[in-house]
Amino acid sequence: MIGRIRALALAYIRLHDEVLVMQVPDMPADAGLCCRLIGGGIEFGEPSETALRRELAEELGVTVTQAHYLGTVENIFTHQGRPGHELCQIYTVEIEQIAALRARGDAFEVTEENLTNYTALWRPWDEFVSGRATLYPDNVLRLLPGV
Repeated sequence: MIGRIRALALAYIRLHDEVLVMQVPDMPADAGLCCRLIGGGIEFGEPSETALRRELAEELGVTVTQAHYLGTVENIFTHQGRPGHELCQIYTVEIEQIAALRARGDAFEVTEENLTNYTALWRPWDEFVSGRATLYPDNVLRLLPGV
């Protein structure tokens, strides 16, 4: 959205040495693997933790048993020539169905409520820490446990 700040609630979903992320679509070929934490928009009047639980239930079909707020990351960016501005509430979560979620495979398609699709990926955490892959929003790594 041009001219608006978007509020997001995003989840750090980790199982052993892997993290579940969404692949950022339409990135230039030379950008390498670009991913974002999974979650979505916070609706007006909705607490960010409630939004996070709703988004993960809608998109992944999972129940968050625990959510721990880690902090906020401001993300000002340009994607496909369009400016964006987000305030991202970051949470680490525990999920009741984590084993079933992992059993979906290394990559699987997710359909959002607005019927757009994205690819969810289980990736080694070290790829993001080492810089071999990029994790958005910018500066989120400083908040995440295990860095």
